[in-house]
Amino acid sequence: MSSTPGTPEDAPTQESVQREIDAAYGQLDTDLPNLAYVVYSLITSAPAQTRGALFQYAVEHDARASMFDQGKTNFSTKSLKLDPILTENDVAGLKERLGQLIDTFLDVIIREQHDTHTFYQQLALMLDNPILRSDKDRGFAFYWCYIDKRLPYFQLDEGLSLSNDDWRDLGIALRPEKAKIRYILATEWISRSSQADHILRVLDERSDVERVRLMAFLIWELESRTRGAAGEGRG
Repeated sequence: MSSTPGTPEDAPTQESVQREIDAAYGQLDTDLPNLAYVVYSLITSAPAQTRGALFQYAVEHDARASMFDQGKTNFSTKSLKLDPILTENDVAGLKERLGQLIDTFLDVIIREQHDTHTFYQQLALMLDNPILRSDKDRGFAFYWCYIDKRLPYFQLDEGLSLSNDDWRDLGIALRPEKAKIRYILATEWISRSSQADHILRVLDERSDVERVRLMAFLIWELESRTRGAAGEGRG
């Protein structure tokens, strides 16, 4: 099989880099900044035209997701210890210097509402921006995107939009349901599934538009309860 024009014969393929990403997620005993740095380095070893797809693969096969699904809370079971490339001081300094800039770049790309393929192509171009002067800059930039809660990316339409009057009137009409949702959230349950079931029962009793209004209230309640609390990611 001939190689892509302009691509060295021995350049890694997209499939081989995906396997290396899986191996890094499965075997490296390290912290998230350095895991992300290694994954970024693997991706940039591949031909430029494959990097968007590889960034997509990396965030959609997030090591933390599979780890938490299995009930694990750390990387201590990994078999290969990695000496840190990004130290804690490096991460702190890079966050201060680049964090807000990367957030701005990412905000712009997300607001443009690209299809998924184009979004990750734009992400690859962003991470190749000359303002990121060193490998540490670029590796940190990928790490900062990697832990953003808006990745993996999804292209969504605008959804239902209510007028201010309808929003207010529905909020007043649904006060009993809102109170019940607040009670369900504030009450201790033997399982999350029981709690979720009762919330769904409240929603199922209402029309589509009313459910949207109640879901908006639910989101607001959850955000108000977690605002300021540390999470697994950011954003």
